[in-house]
Amino acid sequence: MTATAFGAARFVGRDREQAEFRGWLTEAQAGSGRMTVLRGEAGMGKTRLAEKLAADASAIGIPVVWGRCSADSGVPPLWPLRRIAEQLPGHVQLPTADGDGYGSSVEGSAAARFALFVWFTDMVLAAASPAGLLVIVEDVHWADSATTGALGHLAAELGRSRALVVVTARPRVA
Repeated sequence: MTATAFGAARFVGRDREQAEFRGWLTEAQAGSGRMTVLRGEAGMGKTRLAEKLAADASAIGIPVVWGRCSADSGVPPLWPLRRIAEQLPGHVQLPTADGDGYGSSVEGSAAARFALFVWFTDMVLAAASPAGLLVIVEDVHWADSATTGALGHLAAELGRSRALVVVTARPRVA
């Protein structure tokens, strides 16, 4: 009897999606970054496909960072972006302006919120500059408004970058 390690299973199917993602990785490395959405119902394989993409990126030397949104009560604003920032070179943290480090920037003036979005975007773009960067943000259907605002700002700046941002989400319920 042969044992297979959990998570070591062979990836089967999704050939078209895998080819498309590999093309986007190549484009990002060449300076044409983008954001894309993996949308599907719970259990449809969004995370597994993102994991395969991450493995492919790592295999060609592209760093990968992850953030996950959560439906749990008490999750602070910008939670997935905090996690991503901590994985970027230099182990950066989002700027602090109060005790928890995020509240006043997120809930304060529009200018403070915009400055935070710019800061996060600049950090991602700088990290992507040398070798490219794959950013994966899971479960965006649970994201707070500050996270979706920051991701929107980032998306607008990716076109001439070496970053590929993949977000996973369930379909919106009308």
